[in-house]
Amino acid sequence: LGLIQHQKHQSLTVKGGASGIGLGISRALDSQREPKTHVAIFDINATTGAPVVANLQKEFPYASFSFHQVDISLWKSISAAFSQVFSQHGRIDHVFANAGITEIGWLIDKEEQIPSEPELKTLNVNLVG
Repeated sequence: LGLIQHQKHQSLTVKGGASGIGLGISRALDSQREPKTHVAIFDINATTGAPVVANLQKEFPYASFSFHQVDISLWKSISAAFSQVFSQHGRIDHVFANAGITEIGWLIDKEEQIPSEPELKTLNVNLVG
């Protein structure tokens, strides 16, 4: 995180930023930033999004935050969120691709006679997203 050049009015995006390591990244970014930094938090969990933004705004009153409900496994969802952040802030300086999920189950069912379509959500979030 120390590799980011300090510029005023930075626009940062944290995928998976409403909990866990992503939330830690959001906090670390703002603890080092100049005033007017904006952090856009992308996360699928809309229930935690608003409270997280409110808490971060109290913790770092010199910065601004926004929450965007995004399904990282879907390009249309990601694209729409990036477009919204760009239209509101005129730039996106850095993106932290942190979203990740764990799913229970097998990619391919070993007992099937005819292979069915595999569940790729974990790969699409963790690798592609």
